Amino acid sequence: MEKRIRKLLAEIREQVGYDRAEPLEKGFSDARKFVLYQADTPVYLLRVHEGRAYARQRLEFELLRKHEANQVRCSKPLMAGLAGYLDLCYLFLLTYIPGVSGEEDLSGLTPETQLQQGAAAGRELRKIHQVIPDVPIEWAARRAEKYRQKKE
Repeated sequence: MEKRIRKLLAEIREQVGYDRAEPLEKGFSDARKFVLYQADTPVYLLRVHEGRAYARQRLEFELLRKHEANQVRCSKPLMAGLAGYLDLCYLFLLTYIPGVSGEEDLSGLTPETQLQQGAAAGRELRKIHQVIPDVPIEWAARRAEKYRQKKE
C-alpha cells in the first residue's frame, strides 16, 4: 500500500478509532476504497481520491446529505476532507452497507423478485432525483465513460 495512503489511514484511525482497513476492489471509480472495521464488523466506507478531486468530493458529500434528508436508502455521510500535504482527499461515509453486487445477485432471483427489486430501486431513484445540483452534471458523458471502462 502506498505510503501516503497509510498516513491518511493512520490519521483517520485517530479520529474514529477503527481496528483495521481492508481494500475494496469492486466498482469502476478511480477511488481507492477501504472498508473500515471495528471489532470485526464493517462500519465505515472510505473513498480516497487525488487531491485535485476535492471540490467534486465535497459536492458529492453535500448531495449525500440532501439524500439523507430525503430518506434515500444510501450510506450516511460523515465527513469529507482534504489532506493537502498528502495530495489526497477523501469521502468518508458513516455507514457501510453490507451486501452483494446486483450484477452478482439479480440473475439468481426469480423474475417476480427481480421485478420487486426494480420497483424498489425506482422508488429510491425518484427520491434521488428530487435533489438537483446547482451545477448540472454531464451524465451522458460520465455514463459513456463508465460503460467504456466496463467494456475494457
